[in-house]
Amino acid sequence: MLTAVSRNLSISIRNDRPDFKAKMQPMVERCKEHLREIGYNISSVQFEKLHRDSGSSPVEQKEKAEPSLNRMVTGTKGYDFKI
Repeated sequence: MLTAVSRNLSISIRNDRPDFKAKMQPMVERCKEHLREIGYNISSVQFEKLHRDSGSSPVEQKEKAEPSLNRMVTGTKGYDFKI
């Protein structure tokens, strides 16, 4: 994710690999130098996990909270509420 305000850049890189930061750090430093050459100031570079360890995914949590409305409902009268 890249945020730019008045030529000041804030960069957030997300990946789940444990060795990702160590492998990417040299490339990040080269990119920072190239961006400075063309007039940008890098205020921060953050490495974060892509998926947070919350047990289940947000989609699974939403499905548990709300029953799916997309499934076909059948009954004795023959109604189909699918949209």
